[in-house]
Amino acid sequence: MYSGAAATATELALHAANKVNVMTLEHTLAYESYCISRLELLLKHNITPVVVFEGAGMPTKAATSARREHDRQKHMMRGLNLHATHDLVESGKAFARSLKITGAMGRKLRRTLLRVHPTIECIVAPYEADAELAHLSLTNYVDIVISEDSDLIPYGCATV
Repeated sequence: MYSGAAATATELALHAANKVNVMTLEHTLAYESYCISRLELLLKHNITPVVVFEGAGMPTKAATSARREHDRQKHMMRGLNLHATHDLVESGKAFARSLKITGAMGRKLRRTLLRVHPTIECIVAPYEADAELAHLSLTNYVDIVISEDSDLIPYGCATV
C-alpha cells in the first residue's frame, strides 16, 4: 500500500494538514488502484493471492511507534514549509517520508477487494502482518510471500 500511496504523497499530506478525510477523495486512492492492479497481475498468471493486513499495534513497540509518529510529523512540517516556498521536489520527498498507512486505508482496500475480487482471501493479522506472513509461509499455507519489507527474512520466510 505504501508504494501506491507514495504516488499521491503530496495530496495526501496537504489534505491531512487541512483535516480533509482523504477516504472520500477519488484521486487520493492511488494506493488502492496500485494494490488491485498488482493483485490482478497475479490472478492473470493463475496465482492465487492471499492478502494480509496489519492488525493492532504491538504493545511492546509503543515507544518505537511513538518515535516513528514524531518523525512523520517532523517530515510533514518540513514538507509544508518547503511546499510554501514552492520547492515541490523536496516537499514531495518530505511528504513521502511523512506517509502513514492507516487502519482506515487498509479497511477501505479490504472492502474494495471483497467487492471487486471476492475470491481473494483477505486476512487481518492479530498484530503485525510480517509475523502473520511468516507463519503462513512456515506452515506452507502460501508458497511465496511478496512484500517490500525485508523483516520477513529474519522471521524465517523461505521465499520472499
